[in-house]
Amino acid sequence: MANPMNDGRLEMLFDALGGDPAGTAARQEARGQAELVNSIKMPIQGPEDWELLSAWGVVKGEAIDDLFCTASFPPGWHKRSTNNSLWTDLVDDRGVCRGMMFYKATFHDRDAFLRIPKSRFKVTTVKYQEPAASQGARCASAILDIGLGRIVERLDPVFMAHTPDLTLGAIRGDTFYYNVVEGERKFRDSAPATGAVKIHMDVFYERFHNRTIGNYPILDAADRLDEIAIAETLKKYPSGDDVWGAEYDFPEVAIA
Repeated sequence: MANPMNDGRLEMLFDALGGDPAGTAARQEARGQAELVNSIKMPIQGPEDWELLSAWGVVKGEAIDDLFCTASFPPGWHKRSTNNSLWTDLVDDRGVCRGMMFYKATFHDRDAFLRIPKSRFKVTTVKYQEPAASQGARCASAILDIGLGRIVERLDPVFMAHTPDLTLGAIRGDTFYYNVVEGERKFRDSAPATGAVKIHMDVFYERFHNRTIGNYPILDAADRLDEIAIAETLKKYPSGDDVWGAEYDFPEVAIA
């Protein structure tokens, strides 16, 4: 039987008396990550994920407790810590991430599970990164290669905009979109963006979308522009188990 004095409770009590229980939890989580990385165990939870792991050559062993089991890996596969102590990556012999393991090691809320990406490529929002952030873009999306942990393609950001006569719309690339189709989340018309003025989102909320003026249809249509671009871009990237092959590592085009 485990000694309850060694599972973190006494440490939590001392830190609570000293006013730093959050620090105790952080240290317990960091130790839990280090233990997971340097062990042969993996989370049990995730039966569908284990089916995929088995197909890749990861062998599930005996249960250690209610959260973990032993596991053996193909040559070169290993676990790698991340900068978030709750998450640990499972990487293959090329260093490509094939799955993620969550482990919360605090004694009062201990939990662990697997998360295996079913698709290697996904959309991520980069609206708060430069230069789109300083320019006040409405949407700025990119395609993330989960395996490499890198953005492999950035989409043209979408900006709210207006013409000299204050016709509201949105700009993506070199095109100005305007005249919203009610109920369909799309713009009816488009024209070259020459002469149209991009509107920083802060200004848009202040002047064109506030308590007295609602422009939800235009905002929805602008978001839809981004969604359409995402759907078209994702068609270029394969899906399924084969996308984890070396031919899809894209080292020459990955954006750091």
